[in-house]
Amino acid sequence: MKEMVRVMLKKKLMLMLGIIVMAASLCACGKNKPDKVADEPIPTLGPFATEEEKAEYYKKLTAHIKVEKANGEYEYDKEDNIINDKYRNFYQIFVATFCDSNNDGMGDLNGITSKLDYIQDIGYNGIWLTPITPAPSYFKYDATDLKAIDPQFGTEADFKKLADECKKRNITLILDLAVNHTSASHPWFMDVKANPGTSKYTSYYNITKEKLGETFYELGNGYYYEGEFWDQMPDLKLSNPEVRKEIEKVIDYWMGFGVGGFRLDAVIHYDEDNTEENVKILKWINDYTKKIDPNAYIVGEAWVSNGIVSQYYASTVDSFFNFDLGGSEGVVTQVARAPIGTEVAADYIPALKSNHSLVKKNNPEGIDAPFLSNHDMPRSHAFLNGDADRMKLAIGLYQMITGTTYTYYGEEIGMAGGGDQDVNYRMGMYWSKADNGQQPDSPQGATLTNADMTFGSVEEQLADKKSILNYTKRILQLKNENPEIARGEVSEITGIEDKEVIAMKKTYNGSSVIVVINTSRYPKEIKVDKSNGYKEIVGYATTDDTKVTIKDDTLTMAGNALVVLK
Repeated sequence: MKEMVRVMLKKKLMLMLGIIVMAASLCACGKNKPDKVADEPIPTLGPFATEEEKAEYYKKLTAHIKVEKANGEYEYDKEDNIINDKYRNFYQIFVATFCDSNNDGMGDLNGITSKLDYIQDIGYNGIWLTPITPAPSYFKYDATDLKAIDPQFGTEADFKKLADECKKRNITLILDLAVNHTSASHPWFMDVKANPGTSKYTSYYNITKEKLGETFYELGNGYYYEGEFWDQMPDLKLSNPEVRKEIEKVIDYWMGFGVGGFRLDAVIHYDEDNTEENVKILKWINDYTKKIDPNAYIVGEAWVSNGIVSQYYASTVDSFFNFDLGGSEGVVTQVARAPIGTEVAADYIPALKSNHSLVKKNNPEGIDAPFLSNHDMPRSHAFLNGDADRMKLAIGLYQMITGTTYTYYGEEIGMAGGGDQDVNYRMGMYWSKADNGQQPDSPQGATLTNADMTFGSVEEQLADKKSILNYTKRILQLKNENPEIARGEVSEITGIEDKEVIAMKKTYNGSSVIVVINTSRYPKEIKVDKSNGYKEIVGYATTDDTKVTIKDDTLTMAGNALVVLK
């Protein structure tokens, strides 16, 4: 009996062991099955999904896309192909807060000269200086002498050295020419105030016997003067031939140093609300300057919509800043900060094509002047919420626009600068975490410090392959290697239905490149048919140290990535 029980137990044990072995085998077989694209179904996205739910949705949707890491390597370096014309990469310098050469807390001309190699190494070949004339204010747009250099910034010899060093590097140096008004402390206006109605300079300004509006201020003896910006900046009467002679002397003075042209301040206020007259004044300034140097470059500040700016191009001034594309509400920013899964990027190419038509309508030689921010508005750090990837994307977006582009100092390192106070947009350039004496003091009243500069100093970012500074260098490298980017006429690439992808062809002088930008935060596989006329990748810029690769005619790109095909 015991023997029978022993045999039965043995059989049961063998059966159980067999079941265990079979189960283990089945599990092993399951492990060798091909991976699924997703182990669980991707949830649907409801119409009222939060940003967090959208992020999770797109993360799962794109999980199968494998983007290669670059590990700091880049295989597309080639020689620059820079054309010596007016299509340039300009760098705007607010002189007082850029670089201090003598440790007195004030930016100066010698400080700028010491940073020319830095500026050129990033990829810039143009510099715009804000005014350097003597003035009561720190911003210097209210000159007391239009033919002099403020001693805080340096001497005539210092400026001549800067101009000469720029020429050696083929950097076009342009100077802010603020001739809409003077300071109330200018000798001309001081005489007018001392002798209201009888001064020989009365006709230099817009003097009236009536107060014609809120921008007219009492002068005395029943006279009023116009000051469109404020009472300490009286407006000049630029239609007066005597005033024009004085302005021509001013142009002669600065051109004598070898500057390459001017940025014209506040041109819509030359004759308030009179576009036709302003165009005539601009034509006079443009023609006079180009009699001295036919290759001089002039850009105007007309802070109005592109439809009106188009009329200003009839002046034959080379460029006007594009306020519809830049700033906190411009097309570039709208695309860069678009919520997840939206189609805002679809507005980019139509905006570029429309703008190109408006520029060329009244001046076939006109050159657009795109920018992201300047000294009169918050920096991109503010309106892109300090998001480094979106700030990089915005840099790529505006630098791909046909024209002569402008970068405000500090944008290349993502400096902070927001709120309603202009002084916060003009902070001392953050050169180094250590106090090396080069960083000027920020303007009085500024509320930001280096601690607010989220992404670190120039010195720190140069050493970081993924920094905003090194991204900017890569973008400008692409432009300097491929002249079609700055000069090309835009056409849209067909066959790409993804509304988060920008794909455009830029054609110049019979040569074309294709620019593809993934404005999404997530990776994409993008098919670009070879019938669009390209052979290979010639360069790319990514925000996260990844590669852009192509197999057959399908690109694999990380979120925010940009690639150039040719």
